[in-house]
Formats: sequence, structure tokens, C-alpha cells
Amino acid sequence: MRSQSSPVVHRSVVHSRCTSRRGHESHVRPNGRAAASLIVLALSLSGCGGGGSSSGGLSPEAAGSQEILIDANTLATLPTSGAAWSHLVDVAQEPIANPDLSDQDDRDNVRVLARALVHARTVGLGVGESALRDEVIAACQAIIGTQGGSTLPLGRELAAYVIAADLVGLPAAVDADFRAFLASVRTQSIGGRTLISTHEDRPNNWGTHAGASRIAIARYLGDTTDLAAAAAVFRGWLGERTVNDGFDYGDLSWQATPGEPVGVNPPGTMIQGHDVSGVLPDDQRRGGTFQWPPPQEN
Repeated sequence: MRSQSSPVVHRSVVHSRCTSRRGHESHVRPNGRAAASLIVLALSLSGCGGGGSSSGGLSPEAAGSQEILIDANTLATLPTSGAAWSHLVDVAQEPIANPDLSDQDDRDNVRVLARALVHARTVGLGVGESALRDEVIAACQAIIGTQGGSTLPLGRELAAYVIAADLVGLPAAVDADFRAFLASVRTQSIGGRTLISTHEDRPNNWGTHAGASRIAIARYLGDTTDLAAAAAVFRGWLGERTVNDGFDYGDLSWQATPGEPVGVNPPGTMIQGHDVSGVLPDDQRRGGTFQWPPPQEN
């Protein structure tokens, strides 16, 4: 799939008050993607994303939205000026090159989600560019069948497309194909794992990325059974081991309590006199066993 830069919403309409940051690109590093995955997990599981209760400023096509990331009423209150909006519009104008669920460093998913957010926010103002929605629809079609290699890129990439589809609303025929793809891809074996099994046994970024995409899929499909199962996994990751303790941990030297490993160290965790509260032990151990100061990567 090749695309020229989107016309987006004319700056003279809703972007004239923004300071352009053309040429500045915020590269998404692995830790940033992990944070984004956790945000999707938390929003989805807590219900903060809403539940399709209001169409608000969304387009008529998205009236049935599950509001996975944000509810329409809240979206309608967000500013269309300032540095954050300016950067969002800039990313939405970046060309979409070749959406690929097998490339963990592909930024097209970010560009697609940016287009969906700009369209969803501005359509209620009567200035939403239909070209933005068209490009989101085309990208959601283009990713079908591109998964492969391992479940890491699938987990990292897919959630953004699911959220984007939810924001703009796919045409009925496209939506049917997209739903069929989502329903099957979460249980497809890729490199010996599925998206769901990766979420359930990997307590590091592999698992959190997979969990974010798994939960986005469950919300999009209205699969309350799998959403509840994913919630139990997340609770176990946070430390509720009686709810779920099925993770396969590596070296335990960064854990608060090595005999009871968790996904994130709780507040007040000290190891050899050093505060390691909030450390993700199974990610941190990939840089080596416990040492101080910690090894710096990336």
C-alpha cells in the first residue's frame, strides 16, 4: 500500500492556532511502546474507554463504536490547538508506506491511529476530512495476512489498527472481513506462540504488547469472555498471584520477592538498599542480573 501525504484538515480551519513542528518526528522506542500498551490495557480493563453509550462527535459510520480508547463525549472536549494537537496533525500527514504486522518497527500503525484521531475529533466540527477515514479503512484492509515471524510485532502493531477502526467506523463489508481476521489471528500460531498464549505466559514487553492487542480485539468484537480472561492475566501481572500465576519468568534477581515473582515491583521494593519500586523485573533482567547502578540500554 502506497500513499501520498494526506490532505488532513486544513490548518486554516482548525490548525491555524498551532505552531507547526514540521520536520520533527518522535521515534517510538520500545519503552514508549510498552507504556502505550499498558495504557491501552488499563483503559480497556477499567472501562475508562466507555462502552458505546454515546456517538458524540464521532461520524455516523462510527456510531456503533465500542469507544476502546476514549469515549466520544470526552474526545469532543479535547483541544484542537496547541503543541500536542499540532504534533498529532503532523503525524497524521506522514505518508503511509506499507502497513506490516510482521515488522515490529513499522510506524504506519502510529500514522493510521493519528489519522483516525484527527478525523474523529474534527468530524463533529463539520471539517473532518473523508480522505483520512478512507486511508484508515485502506490500512485496516492492507494489514490482513501480513502477520508472521513472531508474536512480538503482531502485539506491538495490531492494537493501533483496531482502535483506529473503532474510531472511524469501517464499512459493513470491510468490517466483516476485519472482524473475521481479528477473531482468527489471536489464536494463530506464529513462531510457536499465539497472541493469547504470549499474553498469558510472557511477563515482559512481549506479554504486555500482546495483551494490549488482545484486549483491543476483545473490545472490538464484544468478546466479554476473552476480555475477562485477559483481565485476570493483567491482575496477575500486577501482583494478584491468586488470580493468575501462569507466567514464565526468567532471572529473578530484580524481583521484590523472588519466590513470588510479579510483572511490576510494588511501591517500597528495596534490593540491597536500592529502591527498585516500579521496575519491570522480567524486562530489566534482560540487561543482566541485579547490579547497581543498573545497566543502561538503547
